[in-house]
Amino acid sequence: MILKDDLVEFAETLPQEIELDDILDSIILLNKIENGISQVENGEAYSLEEVKEIVSKW
Repeated sequence: MILKDDLVEFAETLPQEIELDDILDSIILLNKIENGISQVENGEAYSLEEVKEIVSKW
């Protein structure tokens, strides 16, 4: 979940003129990054060794 403070901080980095689609794309990316960080912190991510093992079975 993105905090309101994070969105305000993000908005302050944007140029004065920007397309709405670009803003939405950036917010979605920020949300995905935040979710990924949370997953890693909660142990919900694969280690490099696990990924290598999974990929080797393809």
